[in-house]
Order: sequence, then C-alpha cells, then structure tokens
Amino acid sequence: MNKQRNSSVELYRILATFLVIIVHLNGWLAGGMPESFDITHVSLKLVGQNLIESYSSVCVNCFLIISGYYGLKLKMRSIWNIYVLLICIYIPFCILNFVLIDSFSLKEFISASLVFSKESYFVQCYLMLMFLSPILNTFIDTYGRRVLKYIILFFLIECYFHCIRGNESLGFNHGYSVLHFVLIYLMARLLYLYRSEVMTVNSWYWILGYIARGLLISLMYISHIKWAFDYSNPINILSSFCLFIPFLYKKYVSYKINWIASSTFAVYIMHTYSPFVEALREIDNYFLNEYSYSFYLMMMVVIAILVFVICIIYDKIRIRILSPITDYIYEKLNNKFFKSNTLF
Repeated sequence: MNKQRNSSVELYRILATFLVIIVHLNGWLAGGMPESFDITHVSLKLVGQNLIESYSSVCVNCFLIISGYYGLKLKMRSIWNIYVLLICIYIPFCILNFVLIDSFSLKEFISASLVFSKESYFVQCYLMLMFLSPILNTFIDTYGRRVLKYIILFFLIECYFHCIRGNESLGFNHGYSVLHFVLIYLMARLLYLYRSEVMTVNSWYWILGYIARGLLISLMYISHIKWAFDYSNPINILSSFCLFIPFLYKKYVSYKINWIASSTFAVYIMHTYSPFVEALREIDNYFLNEYSYSFYLMMMVVIAILVFVICIIYDKIRIRILSPITDYIYEKLNNKFFKSNTLF
C-alpha cells in the first residue's frame, strides 16, 4: 500500500463503497425501483427510496473520479492483483454455491475460473479503462488544459444523444459502458489540471451543490424522467464531482483509513456475487416486507456496515495467507515473460 495516499480521498473511496451497498439494498436487491413515481399513492417507502437512490446513485462515478484524478498506470502488477482478488472470490464462492444447492456445474466452474471474461460490467469496463489509460494520459499530457473544450463536448454528446434523445447506438448504455468510464476518467483528469482554481471555491458550496443536485435528481424521477438514476445522467455526474471535491481540501495520512480503503474493491465484488448476493437479497426483503419502513432504514445501515466489515475481513485474511504465494508466482511469471512491471 502506498503510504503517501491522501487519506481524505481514501475516506471518499470508503464512502463510495458504502453508497454502492446502499444503492443495491435500496433498489436492485429490494426488487428494483418502481418505473415511475406514483403521486396518487405517495408513501414513506416511495419517498425514501427516491431520496436514497438520488443521493447514492453517484457511487460508481465516484470510483472512476478517483482513478481519473490521480491517473491510472497500466502495470502488470495491478492486473495481477485484480486477477488474484477475483479468483479468490469467484472460485470459493462458486464451490460454496455448489455445496448449498447440492449440484455441481462444470460450465459454471470454468466460467468462474476465467475471471476476466466472466460477466461483470464493472470489472470488464475498468480493465478496458486501464488498457486505454496510456492513450488517455498521453492525450491529456500533450494538450493540457486545451482539452477543456473537447471534454465538455464529449460530456454534452453523452447528455444529448443518450439521455435526451435516448439514442443507444453510441453505446453509453446508461453508464454501464467503457465509453462512459472514459468520459468520467477524462473529466477527472481535467479536474486535476484545474484543481488550483477549483479549490479557491469554499468547500461548502460543493457540498450544497451535491445536496441540490440530489434533490434535482429526485424531482426528475417524480417527473417520470426514466434516466434520472442513470450513471450517465449529467446531473448525477456533476453531483459525484461535487461530492468528491470537498475531500481535496484537507490532506493527511492515516494508516487505518488507507488500510481499510485498500480492500474496498473486494467489497464491491463480494457482495454482488452468489451466494452472498442471494443471502443479502433475502435479508433485505425480509426487513423491508416484515417491518415498518423506518425500522427497515435503520437495519439497512446496519446491514451495509456488516457487509462492509465482513468483506474487508475476508480480503485481509486472503492477503495475509496468500500474498507470499501469489507474490512469488507473480515475480516468476513477470521475470520470465515481461521483464518489467509496466507495459508502457
């Protein structure tokens, strides 16, 4: 772990991870958000779901902003670390799944073993972003602040063609795409170039901007705008930047925060993979259907914390036990086939 990482930004990474869990508990695992806000049957649950989704749907963009702000480097070590993490989640969980359902599927086991090609939009899109990062970084380094107009135009293209016109041919896919990942990455790189000017603004204005944009997303949903909660929603994108910027104002190093933050990717993967996700769905729906909504909200926070802690502990145990072995294998493979940690 890099001890020089700004723990304020790492705290933002932890917050983004909690928001991922919350957005899943609130929507996806609870049966999905209603297609529209029915103003004739307003309930505490409907209002609560709307507000929670409005403020937590920035989660994925938050992760991409961190990567873009500091810049990705295409390193064999980074790819290897992701591979080891995935194999240590997919294979044990796949075996556990077979034990629980008392049925073995060779096809599913092979699929779990081929970790990079196993269906998981974030993993595949992030790996492609890593692969493209040398090109994107060279573009930014070459043109500097002159890329401002280009990136604004890129942002407006996604806004107009995908959100306003509903044109799917460009492949923005509601934010679940490499193209969207590239856009957020470039916007975050641009923020880094203009960080001095941005930080002359009082941090509370950015916080108020996040609150205001969350309310605007909520109103969009009430107004039956179908892409209100999309990661590609321009208001969502701006909201995620408003949430990020206040964390830049204070720089400090905390070993504990950085230690926890280094395992947040494991949290993202683990809680969305079977059988963990099925158990989480059962628990989520049990409290949602059997208790009052106010009690459910309290339990949602408790569940999110427990999920986070369990996943962090699992990853730290994995690292403690397997790191000597996986590090040895990596050094052997790297020395034999690549001779260098960097591809560029």
